[in-house]
Amino acid sequence: SYGAFNEDFIGGIEPGWGTTSQGFCYIKLNEGSTPTLIAPRLEEFHAKYFTDTDEIKGEIVLQPLRDIHFNQAHVSNNPGYTIDTSYLVSLGLIGILILVIACINFINLATAVAVKKAKEVGVRKTLGAEKWQIILQFLGEAFILTMISMILSIGLVERILPRFNNFLEREIPFNLFSDHTIILTVSLLVIVVTLLAGLYPSLTLARFNAIKVLKSKLTSPDKSGLIVRRGLVVFQFAIAQILIICAIVISSQMKYFNNKPLGFKKEHLVNVSIPNPTEKNISALEARLQGIPGINKLTFCVGAPSDDNNLGTSFSTPELAEKEHYNVAVKAADRRYLETYGIELIAGRWMTAAEEAQAKKPFEEKPSYVLVVNEALTSKLGYANPEDAIGQELFVGLNGMQAKIIGVVKNFHTTSLKAEIQPVILLNFPFFYYSAGIEINAENARETLDAIQAGWSEVFPDYLFEYTFLEDHIESLYEEETRLFTLIQVFSGLSIFIGGIGLIGLISFIIVQRMKEIGVRKVLGASVPRIIFGLANEFLILEVVAFLIAVPLSYYALDLWLNEFAYRITMNPLQFVSGLLLSLLIAGLTVGIQSYRAAAANPVDALKDE
Repeated sequence: SYGAFNEDFIGGIEPGWGTTSQGFCYIKLNEGSTPTLIAPRLEEFHAKYFTDTDEIKGEIVLQPLRDIHFNQAHVSNNPGYTIDTSYLVSLGLIGILILVIACINFINLATAVAVKKAKEVGVRKTLGAEKWQIILQFLGEAFILTMISMILSIGLVERILPRFNNFLEREIPFNLFSDHTIILTVSLLVIVVTLLAGLYPSLTLARFNAIKVLKSKLTSPDKSGLIVRRGLVVFQFAIAQILIICAIVISSQMKYFNNKPLGFKKEHLVNVSIPNPTEKNISALEARLQGIPGINKLTFCVGAPSDDNNLGTSFSTPELAEKEHYNVAVKAADRRYLETYGIELIAGRWMTAAEEAQAKKPFEEKPSYVLVVNEALTSKLGYANPEDAIGQELFVGLNGMQAKIIGVVKNFHTTSLKAEIQPVILLNFPFFYYSAGIEINAENARETLDAIQAGWSEVFPDYLFEYTFLEDHIESLYEEETRLFTLIQVFSGLSIFIGGIGLIGLISFIIVQRMKEIGVRKVLGASVPRIIFGLANEFLILEVVAFLIAVPLSYYALDLWLNEFAYRITMNPLQFVSGLLLSLLIAGLTVGIQSYRAAAANPVDALKDE
């Protein structure tokens, strides 16, 4: 509660300092009332009980409870989990595209074998079958295959969903017979897939001329069908290549996350929470931790350079206009913070033990503070040389604090690479030492952690011991991107697998149709590589055409995604060419193996009935 925000709680700071972000307050409206009717009343309430000043602004915003999960407007202050709908739309779109690939396989194979079914269609038409009856027959076949597939998929979903929930760290229910949304979705999916996969092949077969078919004058599908089939293959290849290119670029961005210097050390550093950072407790904990052999370095602070414990306020200088303030992140740190986290000092000096002691005075005795700032803050003040900022006096919105800059450190990242490096102030402020940063020896980490817990529990016996590795925290900043990368990998594999199955079926059918041609070519002296290239070159050309389609689409989508990060890689042609080469390799192996079997076969077997 706001009433508990007093001197005892935050170490002698007046309750009105700086900017306070209040938590959520949940309001149940009376029946017949609406947020539109309530908003003016809340404005009156705010005007009556809160006083806005030039330094402190406040407002009350109404947000529907069911709107919180997807709305990004207030995500920074939302205590619950929110997700961007564009993320879900992207995953849903990829799932639909993979389903389309499977439908394309069915269409390609169904139209490819249409010649074999032509006589059946001719006989049915001769016996009086109408065109619509032929269409219904083949749509029925597609429907039966779709229903069997749906039943199998429901069983697989029930088996896979628990692991998928663990991967997402969410609990997605699957109540097939009680959830009307799932029943409706499954039903629509069966109908759409049946029409998508079966309508074109059934229309193609229904158009066959019965007289030509029965006179064996129809030896192959018409040219329009061939064009459509090639177009579908190109579309299929394009989807696969887009997913492959996305996987390659996302992988490069993830490697960039892991390899980019953050401006501080992150290896073997443990952050231990301190529930009640009084001077007595800090001294007692320090005495116990310093006696542990596995601890290399120790510091007390509000949190690591990149940490969930963040303190923000504003600052100004005497030279700035009276009402001009800049936002700044504040890191309360002791004299060992710089050494423990390996932050580089580029100008001035770090705080001393004597200066830290001066900051421990009670509020009534006017404690004194010193400031160490980062390069971003000196740039904000207009200093091209960090040395020029030494001695500059700042007014910090931390209870109206006034102190001088004694040092400048090299920029370091306080948040993920999605955000630009912001101005940072590091100062001796022991009232906010809510964390202990500890560098441990990696060789006996488990024993050291157990010893730390034992010493910590002696000081805080009524609290739960909690710690996090700094490396784990930094990895958690990119959980969404890591999951996206994993899902893209899975989707890419699925699209390649499904596309490969379709290619095997399609090339197998083409080979059966051209077996006698292959036999004649071998008799006339054609080599096996020449025959293989003759069979595969059409597919290779289609792969290149698909690549020309995939490049601009994947570049546009990836550029939008990368623009979410202030620090990102620059896409290069090699990443896109790698997608083409990988796709060509997979398609080449699929087509090449089937083609080799046909080209290496004895031509006598194909020509012996002539």
